Amino acid sequence: MLPEQQTANFAKCANGSYDQYYRTLGTNLKNLGRDTPDTFIRLGWEANGNWFAWSIGKNIANYKKCFRHQSQAIKSTAPNVQIDWNMNKESVMGARSVADAYPGDDVVDVVGVDFYSQWPAYPDQAAWDADYMQTQNGGPKGLGTWLAFAKQHGKKLSVPEWGLHNGTGGGGDDAFYIEAMYNFFSTNSSDIAYETYFNLSDPSNPSETGFMIYPAGVNPNASARYQQLWSASPRP
Repeated sequence: MLPEQQTANFAKCANGSYDQYYRTLGTNLKNLGRDTPDTFIRLGWEANGNWFAWSIGKNIANYKKCFRHQSQAIKSTAPNVQIDWNMNKESVMGARSVADAYPGDDVVDVVGVDFYSQWPAYPDQAAWDADYMQTQNGGPKGLGTWLAFAKQHGKKLSVPEWGLHNGTGGGGDDAFYIEAMYNFFSTNSSDIAYETYFNLSDPSNPSETGFMIYPAGVNPNASARYQQLWSASPRP
């Protein structure tokens, strides 16, 4: 939503100063043949964290106005793409709820959540059940509450990033988590827009190979379970 290397802010975005760039983005997508309903734009992903230039923090009002401007600008030139309001499963917004930052049903097509096996990890059914309907400051946090939030707004849920995590707070080579996510997607398939396993391989950051299940590498058990489930019973 905001460039990492240049000075920009939500306040200027909120008054339409950056609309031209997002109209151009829509035009470029259309010229590439991507003005289609299967094109999803994760506009300002994980904005409820504190690790991107577009992190919301306490600036909720201007964030919402900025999102609305950008969504409408994209749609003005590429009306068929889908705008994904894609948050992190847990928020870093002080005492405020991520629900307070929802910009409006008219500018959001899909509600998304990035949902890793980290903070908390999900090594077994007890851990999964304990977190499934968790809330944070009255807003969604567990995967079940994210699904409920999406349905409350008449939207499908996306899970654009999910995966293992071998770092601090992560569940490591967790075959149970793979199965739990598969079961969630299968059980709720009519309410799921799309899902993407985050099979990151970044040579410049070797620690991030901990996400990977292909090749199996450090996660052989989870890799085998993923292959078994998705190959034997692929979802529509």
